[in-house]
Formats: sequence, structure tokens, C-alpha cells
Amino acid sequence: MKADDYELAKNFIEQKDCQNALPILISTFKTQPRSKQKEILLSISLCAEETSDLVLKKKAEQALLKIEPNNVVLQLRYLETLFYLSSYREILNFAKKKKEMRSTPDFWLSIGRTYFELSSYERSLNALNKYLNLTDTNKSEAYYWIAKNYMEQEEYSKAIDHFNMALSPQFAVRSWVKQNATELIEVAKNKNKSYKARLKLSYGYDTNIARDNEKSNDSLSSIDIYQDYYLVRKKKLQLNLGFDLSYQGYAINKDYKNSSANLRIDYFQVLKDDLSHGFSISGGKIQSNFKADQNYTFSSYFLTYGVSKSIELQPSIVYFANLNNTPIQQMSYSLSTYYYLDADYMWVTPFYRKSFSPDPVFAVSGTNPYIAEFSTTGNYGQTGLILGYQKTLSDVIGATFQYSYAVTQFDQYSLSAYPAASVKDAEARKDIQQSLKVALQYRQTPTVRWTFSTSSIFNTSKGFQGFASTTPGSAPDANANYDQNLTSLGVTLDWP
Repeated sequence: MKADDYELAKNFIEQKDCQNALPILISTFKTQPRSKQKEILLSISLCAEETSDLVLKKKAEQALLKIEPNNVVLQLRYLETLFYLSSYREILNFAKKKKEMRSTPDFWLSIGRTYFELSSYERSLNALNKYLNLTDTNKSEAYYWIAKNYMEQEEYSKAIDHFNMALSPQFAVRSWVKQNATELIEVAKNKNKSYKARLKLSYGYDTNIARDNEKSNDSLSSIDIYQDYYLVRKKKLQLNLGFDLSYQGYAINKDYKNSSANLRIDYFQVLKDDLSHGFSISGGKIQSNFKADQNYTFSSYFLTYGVSKSIELQPSIVYFANLNNTPIQQMSYSLSTYYYLDADYMWVTPFYRKSFSPDPVFAVSGTNPYIAEFSTTGNYGQTGLILGYQKTLSDVIGATFQYSYAVTQFDQYSLSAYPAASVKDAEARKDIQQSLKVALQYRQTPTVRWTFSTSSIFNTSKGFQGFASTTPGSAPDANANYDQNLTSLGVTLDWP
């Protein structure tokens, strides 16, 4: 490089014209002695940063480190470049080789930011706290990254505290820290609520309803309210108390109305990155116009295991009990497999359910047998399969498709003591049910969602349905074979 060439390049740099300076510096770099190359490389690095050419900046700094491999200032500049190139693993590998940096506060700030970007939040917090212990000067950026860690772990109170510390007037707060922290404080405040609630309203038309051995059509309205109060709310641990209310009623057959209320406890915990579990326990009461009130309890447990980034397995067990009138206990077991396909996902769920209740009591009036107490449909085993697919159509529109198939085998009862003419079919009852549901969802706002859905159920049955008797509740069940369709429009409101 001629002296006048170098002077020209320096003039361009002084004028902040790195676009013209860089070609001159690069083209003549190799012709210069080693003593001059460091100065030229520093100029290339600075100009590359000015022109946002981070790849060139990285190459220049790598060359500088070959000249001065133990220069801590150069090492820290190199870590900064790698961070803005999102080369996080490369940062950690370089840091392992250059232990002389560990006594400098800025090293731990760089490592803390890196672990945050790799979602290793505990390591990030440890590194950032080491930075705070090593410096008495500007701690603003460290507090900002500590707050970001708490945001990701959904510890919003701690996040708000540390964002405010990052904005403290005792520090020289960088403009990007001030802007981002101010915005994220508002986000954290909105999320840092000890409760949430959901209201679901729907109205639909139900066709071919099996009712009192007849088929009818009717419109159906429903209201569901869910309220949750968080006792613990973290990303890896949640415990909340819930209270749920629901109502369902038909317009024409006004006698067919029911309402329910229950208390609920939900628990969720992340055991490690690919394993989590949770349970729910609830108890409540159902009141209706067409049958006696029911007290019930419900509990479930699930375990979720991430086989890979695109596949999850979720075994679960569910227990239900109706505690009075016709006591029924049910145990359900299922194994769901979820396949994630970018923004879409599908699921396959085989399941088994076993239902227990008192055996029906058969009595005879004159010569006519009838069912005097309990039901013939309380004891059964059910095996089935659910297939589903959730499709994202746009940022605010989605569609759900679900198909299910279930075979229900009821217990066999001894009917040989009763006249053959009174028993329509002595074989154990067996039902085969298929259902299909298609739903279209529209997210109007983050807290308002609309759903239009249509679902159909097809049930076929054979075997013992009841006695050929005029006694109420004993005649063969004409409702056993049916097909039914419900089309509805619903809206879901979440708050806050």
C-alpha cells in the first residue's frame, strides 16, 4: 500500500465514508508488513461494523486474534460480533479456550446473553449475576437480560422489578434498553394477573334428537363460564384453583335443561425439557329438569413426553364418579400421539373406558318382566380411536377435523328365567358409534374467538335393549339406533 493510499483510506474513515475506505484497505492488506496489518485490520473491523457487514467484521477479528491471541479486548469484541451473528454455540466454544476473559465483567454479560438465546435460563442467570458481582459501574444491560430470563419463565413480578432496575437513572441506559424495557414492562403487567376467566356462548340447531323413543329437532343454547385463580404461576410450575358454571337448554322442549357448577384444582409441572405432567381434580353438582340432581367427582392425570421436535406422546388416565341416584364409576385410559407440522398438527388417540354401576334389578308385574331399578347400560367396556387434524389457514383463521370410532360392549345379563316373548334379544348389547366434526375458527382479537362447527353422530346397536313390556323404562330402547347432527356458532371471550 502506498502511503498516499493509506492516507486516502483514513480520510474516508474520518469522513465516515467506510464504503469507499473498505475496498482500499482490503485490496492492499496482504502487501503490508505484519506491524502495519494490525492497524489495517482494526480499521477494517470498525468499517465493517459501520456498514453492518458482520461477516467481514468477524474475519477481520479472527485475523487480529492470530496476531494477538491473548488480547482480552479483541476477544470480547469477537464475542460481540459472534452474538450479533447468532453464532451462540461458537461463542461457548471460543469461551472455553480463552479462560483469561473470565476475570472481566463483560465476558459474563456476553455468556449470560448467549445462554438466554439458547433458552438455558438458569445458566444465563448465573452468568449475569457473576457480571453484577464483578462490576460497580453500569449494570443496566445485565438487569435487562435478567428480566428477559424471568419473562421467559413467566415470573412476571420479578421481570417487572428487574426491567425497572435496568431503567434506573443511576445508570447510563442505552436507548434500545430503554425502549424495549418500557414496552416489556407493559407486556409483563398484562400477563402478571393472578386470575383469568373465559366465557363461551353458543347457539345451534340439533336435528334428529333421540328423545323418549321419538326423534325431534330443536335449537340449543349453551353458556359456559370458567374462572381460574393462580396460586403458583411459573413457566415450569403452575397451580390454580378453578370454578366453573355451565347451562344448556332447548328452545322447544323446555323441559330438557341442565346446569352445573364445580370446583377444580389444576397442577402442571415441567420435569425436564422433554417431559412434563399434570393433574386436575374437580367436584360438583348437575341439576336438570328431566332427571334427579347428580353429585359427581372427576379427576385426570397426564404425562407428556417429547419424542422429537415434531412428535409428542401423552398417556392419560381419567376417573369419573356419579355419587348418587344411579351410582356410576368410570375409568378411562388413553395414549395420544401428536404430530407437529410447522403451524399445523394432528393427533391419534386410542382409548379404553370401563364403566361400573349396580346391576339392574329385574322384577315381574303379573307375567311381564320389567327393569325395576338401575340401568342395563351402566356396566360396559368401550374401546375407541380418535383421529384429528388442526390446520392453520391464515394468521387468524384455523380449521379442525376430527373423527372418532368407538365400540361399546355391555355386560351380559341372564334372561333365561323370563318368557322368550318378553325378551326381544337375549344377547349382550353392543353399540358401534362413529362421529365426525368439522370446525372453523376465527380469532377476531387476542381475547375474542368465533367458532362455526358441525358434528354428526351415527350409532348402531344390537342385543338386549329391554323387555317387551309397557312398563315405563322397560320397553326396548328405540333410541339405541340413531344419527344426530348439531350445527352451531359460538364465541369465546377471554379476560384479562
